Amino acid sequence: MPDRVLKPDVTMASVLSVLGQLPLLESVGESNVASTLYDTLDWRLYRSGLILREDQTNGSREVTVLDRHSSDALAGTRVGEVPRFASDLPAGRLRDRLAKHTKIRAVCPMAEVRSHVHRFKAVDMNDKTVAYVHVESTEVPTDSGVRRLGWRIRVEPLRGYDREADRLVHRLEESFGTTATSDDLATRALQVTHPDAGRVHPVSGTLLAPDTAAAEAFTEVLTQLLEAVVWNEKGVRSDIDTESLHDFRVAIRRTRSVLAAAKDVLAPEPLAMLRPEFRWLAQQTSDLRDLDVYLLGFEELRSELPPPADVGILPLRGFLRSARDDAFAQLVAVLDQGRYRSLVNRYRYFLSHARSTVGQPQASQPILAVASERIWASYRSLLRHGRLVDDDAPIEALHDLRKRAKKLRYLIDAFRALFPDDEIAELIAALKQLQDNLGELQDCEVQTARLEGFAELMTTGSRTSPATLSAMEVLIGHIRRREAGARAEFAEHFARFDRPRNRKRYRGLFRANLAGAE
Repeated sequence: MPDRVLKPDVTMASVLSVLGQLPLLESVGESNVASTLYDTLDWRLYRSGLILREDQTNGSREVTVLDRHSSDALAGTRVGEVPRFASDLPAGRLRDRLAKHTKIRAVCPMAEVRSHVHRFKAVDMNDKTVAYVHVESTEVPTDSGVRRLGWRIRVEPLRGYDREADRLVHRLEESFGTTATSDDLATRALQVTHPDAGRVHPVSGTLLAPDTAAAEAFTEVLTQLLEAVVWNEKGVRSDIDTESLHDFRVAIRRTRSVLAAAKDVLAPEPLAMLRPEFRWLAQQTSDLRDLDVYLLGFEELRSELPPPADVGILPLRGFLRSARDDAFAQLVAVLDQGRYRSLVNRYRYFLSHARSTVGQPQASQPILAVASERIWASYRSLLRHGRLVDDDAPIEALHDLRKRAKKLRYLIDAFRALFPDDEIAELIAALKQLQDNLGELQDCEVQTARLEGFAELMTTGSRTSPATLSAMEVLIGHIRRREAGARAEFAEHFARFDRPRNRKRYRGLFRANLAGAE
């Protein structure tokens, strides 16, 4: 049964006075409820139609996942404190529900809701309770002061007493002129504190018309990527979870790829200045991301080690956490530097004038033709270099191929709205398989080199036991075997990417549109 919203000029005193005079309606008490609404920074719960609410009443604390549209409780449990991650919860429906949507993202408080609730019970002529009535006044603290959300009445019929509850609702309508609302209170609170609730700052997929001038389209894509960089910077600084840094890095890398593809579209002098600056920025994030990856996968790696190495390796985790703290402090210092702020400001200025670029050969060409030409060239480059890689090729050739695959992926992502979504999805799926294989090779090599470096650092001052060093040697051997396995699988993955069916898709989607860009 939907809540009933009272008119703005109705006072709580008048509501209580009328309710107290209604026959067969008895007051059963009142209480103050303090609630906090949680979500991930990218609104994963909100966008999935859910809300995570923490209620504190009379000293107890309960966490509940609600359906954002119906306000129905889907799962809940009492807690000592709200966990940051779904994995921190005990096994059960609440943990499963959260993990499905939040994955490795942390939840953080998005809004506070303060309510004063009066409760009544409605009884029939036989003194049997047929429904409960909740009269609730609510306010939400905001940056500009407390925002009152008004009063609402909720009637909860007991099973089998829907007719009696309907009569009660009719009586309330006569007394107060209430109107039914499907507007969830928690959703209203989030929209008050976050007018952009549910909005994600995407790093790809800008909506573009195929005939948009290339200079305007490139500027639009790059502007959106800059928004993603700046938005994710806040999450990086707050260090709520590791995904903000990941998204920050992806936005930077895609920016670099699109800037490289903007040759003959945007003015060359700013591009020559911006590209090395974004390369510098990407390099500043590498150490922290590498350590995040180690810590995220530590338990999985440890589970693959035999005894006693699985226990001997534990001190490495403490070392990694300490190294991560140092890397995080170093990255924040970089973000505080004038070089980073100057880059963002100069980049904004460049983009504010780039739409009207003139004098470049392809600035006024339709974006469909220009984007197709850039993607087709990137694809051909990946095929050409990949076909040269054999079993004797140096590891550097595979790392170069990984970079070319990323460049292709980022260009497709940036301009994917120009092409049929289902066909693009199939291309990305095939490309991702190759990327995963090449990424595994890169990860294994980096992890091996870093572990060898960690072992050397950990032996300084004799801080590390022989058991830990031995366990690290076992782990390095395990990672090298993974690397060998990925290397052995490369030919199969590349052959799948290079199969005729995939080549036909690329020709049909991109090569067919080249005429306008030539």
